[in-house]
Amino acid sequence: MDYRTGILAIRGLVEGEAAFLAALERSPDFDAEAFAAFANAHNLREWLTPLVGSERVRPLLSAPFVAALEAERAAQPRRKQALLELCEEIRTAFGAAEIPCLFLKGLYLGERFYGDVHRRHQYDVDVLVRPADFEAALNTLAPLGFDVTTAAGGKPVARRLRKIRTRGRERAPQTITVRREDGLKVDLHCRLKSRWFHGIDEQAAWADRRTFSVGGRGFETLSDEHTLLFLIVSLCFDLRRGACRAKHFLDLYLVLRALGQALDWERFLANREREGLLKVSVNVLAVFLTLWDCAGEFPELAFAIEQRRRRVELRDAQDALALVTRPRHSRENRVWFQRLCPGSPLAYWSWRLTLDLPHTLRRAWARTRGAAGEVPWKPEIDRTACLPPDLSALLEREGLEVSRSQEITPLPGNTTPRRTFRIQLTDARVIKGRIVRDAGAASRMQRWLPVLPEGRFPPLLATSGAATLEAWCSGRPCPEADDSILETSGALLGEIHGLIEREEMSSSDDRLTGWFEDIERWIEELRRGDALSDEHAGRVLARAADTRPARATWGLRHGDFCGENLVVSERGLCCIDNVTVAPGILESDLAQTFYRWPMTTRERERFLVGYRRYAVPMTFLDHEGFWMIAAALRSAAIRLRGNTGGIEAPLRVLKQHAP
Repeated sequence: MDYRTGILAIRGLVEGEAAFLAALERSPDFDAEAFAAFANAHNLREWLTPLVGSERVRPLLSAPFVAALEAERAAQPRRKQALLELCEEIRTAFGAAEIPCLFLKGLYLGERFYGDVHRRHQYDVDVLVRPADFEAALNTLAPLGFDVTTAAGGKPVARRLRKIRTRGRERAPQTITVRREDGLKVDLHCRLKSRWFHGIDEQAAWADRRTFSVGGRGFETLSDEHTLLFLIVSLCFDLRRGACRAKHFLDLYLVLRALGQALDWERFLANREREGLLKVSVNVLAVFLTLWDCAGEFPELAFAIEQRRRRVELRDAQDALALVTRPRHSRENRVWFQRLCPGSPLAYWSWRLTLDLPHTLRRAWARTRGAAGEVPWKPEIDRTACLPPDLSALLEREGLEVSRSQEITPLPGNTTPRRTFRIQLTDARVIKGRIVRDAGAASRMQRWLPVLPEGRFPPLLATSGAATLEAWCSGRPCPEADDSILETSGALLGEIHGLIEREEMSSSDDRLTGWFEDIERWIEELRRGDALSDEHAGRVLARAADTRPARATWGLRHGDFCGENLVVSERGLCCIDNVTVAPGILESDLAQTFYRWPMTTRERERFLVGYRRYAVPMTFLDHEGFWMIAAALRSAAIRLRGNTGGIEAPLRVLKQHAP
């Protein structure tokens, strides 16, 4: 089985079991043993563990591989818990030593982009500190049991520290890996790949950091833009060494799927050009689009790279494939890397005009004369990705012509028709097209979206059945840990809650008793699905009964208000996903926000400062445990029902409030 066959199968699993099987059917040379070897070599066993429970897929896999996946699935909770506890130890120790730190990749990528920390391979913890704190951070790891005298490769740490102290930034190492007796390792970074990519704006990376939560514990990491940049430069360096696994491209694929609607590629690439990393970014992304055959999924990205294709050091798909399949430390990969990372301009052009002269002349000839033999890479872009018939009919009814479309649906489940598209029209306007759950959801959007504050919520343009069209809100991802953003966000949710007259409900009100009935139903659903043990289900039900509120408030609720659905546009903070706006219980809406948007105590207080401008949260705060249990149960039941994965996240929140 070749590399492309394996990649397309792995990519298919993102869409679910049916897409995975379809990918295998399109691969006549599929071989179970070869597929197992591919998955093992590229650290993909964790990603594939859901397949062992499938009656349709399991027979296609080899028996030893099925056993390995089952063992992996059983081992992952313990392994990830150990890594989570290690992250907490490091955060606490560094906090006590007043050493700011950011956690890279690992648990954050698994939780946010894989939907489940157990499905991403991870064998160490990556921590970034500022260069001035590097040695102090290393010494702080010693009391945690780490050997800080010998690096994981067996070389003395003192020798590596000497290089960091004495060499210039462009030649100094940027990480030291240390290990402790239980086998856990920490990669301590003083910069983001600074040895080869020293143009990265480290100050901006620290200034734009964000907070994420795993297992109810808050950690800081890079912003979305710098997470993407870090993945790109890591991939570039791994390609140089001939050590780039498919897992790294899977990281990139899932990040791009999640961030697609919020990314401004022209702005992103302009920032990389200022850092001297434009050619690196364009080439890595070109390799990715070619190997994963997904230019049609990301047409805006593909178009941006096509505009810069003279910078792409690929002739065709075979070049891209060769980069990832050559043995380690191949000369060809090092030459490719050298063309992207020139170092000093004088040294770069001296090399290009002497040793690399034949390649330079072929490229120049192809650009000016269109000569055969050195055709610049060009992505295959599907300008009009297949839109659902209902959405196409609505566009035609409104007299709108599509030039490009891109599906930006979050990871779908098996029980929902929801789909979302970014649609560029021939008149250069960009709009959002959706297929919502049913015509009732579209009707509610038509009724309630027009009453939302103007400029903060993209207006609804047209509906027909379950198809809707909305204005597109461009902007950068919301910096969730920013105090002013938190306060503005709280005020925005409070303003929504005050848009219609609020009504106080007693415990006998059918609308409130319905929640109690829903909780019982969700608990039973999770118990039957083996997500909750009988004992834990009983404890959750008892805890919900003990914390049951005597009253609640009815008003206009958002239903999915969180940092992930906020962008900072030219007009300020804008909420981009408003399908669920409708009258409902306001306390449950606050709980949904705090469940979807984990905050530290200080951050939540800032959020509530803004919220109190328009509404009073006391009825929520007095019975917070009940409403958080309800939010976690609802999310877990939906994930179980839809088989979307990531059920561990709501179960962990549930364990916090109902241990």
